[in-house]
Amino acid sequence: MAVWYYCAGHPLSDLANMCGSYYMPAAVGGDQRPAHLCGLMGLDLGQLGLPDEQSLVLMYTSGSPLPLHVRMQPGAPGSSSAQAAQAGEQGLPWAFFMAMYFFKYAVIAQGVAARAASGNATSASAPLAKRYIPLLASMCRGKLQELQTAPISFNPKL
Repeated sequence: MAVWYYCAGHPLSDLANMCGSYYMPAAVGGDQRPAHLCGLMGLDLGQLGLPDEQSLVLMYTSGSPLPLHVRMQPGAPGSSSAQAAQAGEQGLPWAFFMAMYFFKYAVIAQGVAARAASGNATSASAPLAKRYIPLLASMCRGKLQELQTAPISFNPKL
């Protein structure tokens, strides 16, 4: 589920928001994290009947009435020649949208942690946000490093 105020306005940014759960560790026995801080990493997605990230991106972009073209990182798990053919040379690298996602949530986590430190947090789980800032920043950095090898072309019609 996408929360409207987290949406960025571009359909692929909203898709990245949905795909963020692929990068967050799943809850395990005794895990005290709130549900919104638990993800799908480490789970058997096939057994759960869920698509992997690349399959979800392909389903979303191929089913959209908009001309959405995404290039997955070559050799990424689940990437295929069909995806490469769909994206062609005009697509934005998927790493671009995931880097924006991680940056956005690192900033949100910093704000939540600051409110928790000042005693103005509205959630009992707010102090946990501080733990996620370095992780989210590191994930953003990793996606930005992927972009160094993937030239970006932009379709201004979206």
